[in-house]
Amino acid sequence: MVKFPRGNRSEVDCNILRAEFHFYHELAAMGFDTIPTQHMRLEEGLNYPSLWLPRFDICFADDSHIKRFGMESVYSALRKAPGTTLYHEEAIRALINKITHSDTVIEQGFDFDVPAFVIEWVRRDLLNIIFGNSDNHGRNTSLLKDEHIIRLAPIYDFAPMKADPEGIARTTKWSAPLEIGGEYDFAGIAAALDDLVPAETLLDALRETAQQLLGLKARLVERGVPEQIINMPGIGFDFIAEKLRRWGCYERS
Repeated sequence: MVKFPRGNRSEVDCNILRAEFHFYHELAAMGFDTIPTQHMRLEEGLNYPSLWLPRFDICFADDSHIKRFGMESVYSALRKAPGTTLYHEEAIRALINKITHSDTVIEQGFDFDVPAFVIEWVRRDLLNIIFGNSDNHGRNTSLLKDEHIIRLAPIYDFAPMKADPEGIARTTKWSAPLEIGGEYDFAGIAAALDDLVPAETLLDALRETAQQLLGLKARLVERGVPEQIINMPGIGFDFIAEKLRRWGCYERS
């Protein structure tokens, strides 16, 4: 798949696309499942860049056989129209209910790890927030069905959309008071999901992710993320530790 800058391909539009390339490499280095980076390319054209992304819904078993995985977006799985506002805790429960009661799990015996699904979902939302990826609608998260397991698809469409001049707002949110005006209560989020995964288990995973995020700005600078994105006030790479402490994800030792 090839991606080009959005909008009128202004400087910031181009820099958002450049940052997306580096974001995938950083996520992979942090241990998250994302679009494979080995053959990913950022090409600088005469007027604007292009991002060349490998597919992740297929794999090559050998020179003559291709394995295709089933993939369905959250919007499709929940039968929601494009642009519909979703609330995380409702979407998580609806998806779990649908998957656990599906023939794929009941009749065909596919594995679906509910606690792992919830932990990964919430950790990814923390990543979206810190990296400035506000474009988190239900087409940008999908379920993947491989030979034996149903799980979240690798992270894709992950870019600093808070930098977009059009003002891209979060479409999937936590219900108040868990999310209000750009502030988050992750202890409250963990408590709200405690029947699906023990709250302390989820918080431990979030603390682990928060620890990884502490040096993020310096790493992104080293990778080559454009200065315009690094210094974007609306993203706030300078205040990561402060935000993580305020939201209950990190305590200075």
